[in-house]
Amino acid sequence: MRLTVAGWCCTRPARFSHNKQGGGGGSCRSSNREVASIGDDLMSKISRRWTSLGNPAWRSAGVSAFRVLQWNILADGLAQNGDFIKVPEDALEWEARWPLIQQEIDESGAHLICMQEVNTYDDFLEPSLRSKGYDSFFLPKNQSPATRYGKQKDGSALFYKSDRFSLVDEPLGRPYLHNGKMMSQGVAALRLKDKESGRDVLVATTHLKAKNGEGNEDTRTKQVSQMATWIGDMIAVHDDAKSNGASEPGRSNSSSPPPDPAIIICGDFNDVPESPPCIQLSESPLGMASLWNVPVSGEKEEDLITTFKHRSGGEAKRVIDYIWFSQQSGLVPSRRWMMPSESEIGPNGLPGVHYGSDHLAVCVEFEWGAPK
Repeated sequence: MRLTVAGWCCTRPARFSHNKQGGGGGSCRSSNREVASIGDDLMSKISRRWTSLGNPAWRSAGVSAFRVLQWNILADGLAQNGDFIKVPEDALEWEARWPLIQQEIDESGAHLICMQEVNTYDDFLEPSLRSKGYDSFFLPKNQSPATRYGKQKDGSALFYKSDRFSLVDEPLGRPYLHNGKMMSQGVAALRLKDKESGRDVLVATTHLKAKNGEGNEDTRTKQVSQMATWIGDMIAVHDDAKSNGASEPGRSNSSSPPPDPAIIICGDFNDVPESPPCIQLSESPLGMASLWNVPVSGEKEEDLITTFKHRSGGEAKRVIDYIWFSQQSGLVPSRRWMMPSESEIGPNGLPGVHYGSDHLAVCVEFEWGAPK
């Protein structure tokens, strides 16, 4: 069953996909490219390894951990015209990248997936993940650079395993505002119930304004502020409805109120951990902490990067992709994927014959502890 979600974003048709099975133009490339075609070199993707975080968490009896995957998958059209000067042209085509993207998703075993730069939702991602038991919500941009190259608008997508999570409230899909006008970037969010623990989780995904410069950084900071406010409003609306007598199935109105939902925010922030947008979120009333601030108790990375690419203007290698979680909610990150090193990625950077995007996927496993 497919629904068009109205209300929060009536100007852009956000799409919600429900799995009835319940579980079950121009180019900016450099002319002096340094590599040739893939030829016969297409191989399996870069493998991922887990590393432990902090101390082992207290796990609720009988409640298993759950995994969250964050990934900017690089929109079709932007890949072929993204000035990736060391990448074989064949490796930039969707037909070459899609199998690698599927492998990464499958390897993660994620229960919640947050993606950006998605413009193959209808034809590839939604049907593929629906067949594997995921329901989903997609928020396309109202303006997307991918359309310059004859491709569909890209946007942000949320996927959740319907045998583990169920939808609690109407999805949020909302564009950021600048001087009263809608921007291309926005935030998508779902309030879900973890069927094993009975706890609510509010998961959100966003893709903040790109490009360097003080003006763009200021825009990203304001976008983070708007996102935090809207997520807080989403929680307040739900709580108001509960206090006015609406009750969840199986829960008595006379019972003690449930704890606030755990909050998970994933996205491509287009900025580094010490930047004003990240500081803005960490100091917001939501009480968010970045996964990158959680100490590693297992094997440590040689390099900590989430994107590594070569363009005509130079090399870009830094951390700009994030998983944030509410610190007081009882969510405890117990382990995460290690990030591949520059030597593991190879001298040509990303994307490539071994990886389908210019961003590395981030995956974490959360356990439930007692709310603080």
